[in-house]
Amino acid sequence: MSIIEKEYNSINFKEKSIPVFSSEVKVSILDILGENKVEVIGKDYKDCMCKSSTNAPEYFKECDKCNGKGIITLNKRVMTCNKCKGEKLIRVKHCYLCDNNSKVLMDSKIEIELKNSYKHLDKIELDNEEYKLVLTLNVYDKDDYYIKGNDVYYLRGINYSINDHKEKKSVVINTVKGKEFVKSEFKCKKEIVCLSNKGINDGDFYITFLNEVKEELKTTYTNVIIGKSGYVKKEELIKNVSLSAKDYIDLDSEDYIYIDNSVDEIICDNYLVKLNKLSKDNYFILNGDIARNINLDKDDLNTDRKVINLDEEKLTISYKKNLKEVEKVEAYTKLVLDKQGKKSKMIICVNPYFENVYKIRIKNNKNVVYVEDYKYYDNTLVETFKSSKYLENYIRLDKEDKIVVGNDLVLIERV
Repeated sequence: MSIIEKEYNSINFKEKSIPVFSSEVKVSILDILGENKVEVIGKDYKDCMCKSSTNAPEYFKECDKCNGKGIITLNKRVMTCNKCKGEKLIRVKHCYLCDNNSKVLMDSKIEIELKNSYKHLDKIELDNEEYKLVLTLNVYDKDDYYIKGNDVYYLRGINYSINDHKEKKSVVINTVKGKEFVKSEFKCKKEIVCLSNKGINDGDFYITFLNEVKEELKTTYTNVIIGKSGYVKKEELIKNVSLSAKDYIDLDSEDYIYIDNSVDEIICDNYLVKLNKLSKDNYFILNGDIARNINLDKDDLNTDRKVINLDEEKLTISYKKNLKEVEKVEAYTKLVLDKQGKKSKMIICVNPYFENVYKIRIKNNKNVVYVEDYKYYDNTLVETFKSSKYLENYIRLDKEDKIVVGNDLVLIERV
């Protein structure tokens, strides 16, 4: 039996001599997305009970022409009885189930292959020579899932108790690729778990555990610099106010805990840690504090203060006038929280403005080099400048890694 998908409302059944049957089929959206084969209740012709004289003797009697032999002799020739057709019996009672055809159309399990293009209330036509069956798809769980590209999100939360966590209980999860056994890591009240490559094609499948949390957990706040995800030490997560998540650690280490950027809180030991997340693209840790770089521009050359925007929060910072090197300034902001969740200190690293930046390379074995025109030697190798007298017009390249000359910055690289 082949499946032929057609425009259902364009079929003219009046031109068909075969019977047409309609049926509703309940299917899961996961079977559709996975293009699985599913069993449905269809129709099929089966032997009627009246076909067998053993099951229904009242319908038959012995053929009176051949005396129940199935053959007759005519002109000394043996031939099949033309009355009972060799069956030895003849029907004496009409069957209203099959109309004496010995076949009756009954419900039967049939297998159909779904396509990921199917939608709720779509119709599938199954066609053969004896009848036509039109199936209407009822996608009963269509509202339980959200699809984004090849990723699938299960929208119903999965309750997970403290006892489940202690017993390390696994929950059976139906995904596009089949069943998965998953445990909650019990890290937060609402824990999102990604099942890699269990979505559509190479996409992922996401579920959410709703973990039971003890009321006596202590609450603390921690600033975490993170990308999409990362790992932090459990001890640091509780004790430190600010820390930076590592991109990768030994996954067998029990000292670390995994943090997903979509999670706002985490359970660690007897603490409920509220996570104040900051992007690793903009922030870093400096001597245990959250820090951010701010670059001055040409308009700031002769000023000693600047209004800056930090994630839509405006702050005014003060620094030395005519700044020539990085100055670290403390600023209190709601972007950084202390352990009680109140706004705290951030370090603003103010970088001076230079009209030009030059780079000079010198050999490692030359501790001191004198250069007159550093612009001329930009990005070139300098070995030495030979002179026995003091040169006041020359700059001295000693063991420093950079020198400020007027509004120019000269970077020194030793090779």
